[in-house]
Amino acid sequence: MIIERNETPEELAFALTFPQIREAHEIYKKHCFFQDFIGQCEDRRQDRIGLCNLPYQTLEHETDILCTAYELYEKLEDSNVSYHVTMENVIDAIEKQILNGELRLHTEPAPRVVLVMEDGIVTASYTNAPFIQAEVIKLDKEYDSAEEREAVYGALEHDPELTECECHITWPGREKEAA
Repeated sequence: MIIERNETPEELAFALTFPQIREAHEIYKKHCFFQDFIGQCEDRRQDRIGLCNLPYQTLEHETDILCTAYELYEKLEDSNVSYHVTMENVIDAIEKQILNGELRLHTEPAPRVVLVMEDGIVTASYTNAPFIQAEVIKLDKEYDSAEEREAVYGALEHDPELTECECHITWPGREKEAA
């Protein structure tokens, strides 16, 4: 095939057999379903609909869940029922399978960073994911104004690369006092 250098991908033409077209269509149809499924799962989570027990952070990588959902969709698909309603039924079924242990999640453990502090100073950091870059911002009510402290929190809340996460704080020797 000869391709002129000024052709864009949208302008390229390929000769495909009917079985190849059918296979390409099925691949694209499955891709579109996966995107719709992930989007509707996220919408349901935000609206607190259903069990909300899906691994939302890694759902796009959960091939077992996505493929099972697509198989269910193909079984439930009916021209008399809307796509949205069918998708809701598929998500309900997937959530029930996860709840009953019929569908296992193959997610990796959440990335962790452990910071050790002595006398208010970070003395060591450990992680289970070497790609993580730990950052420490030290604020002190004696030295930083309320506006400066609020600006730090505001900047972190609006940083598109960051999401707030749980923080477990332990104080060796003081666990009994806190209980």
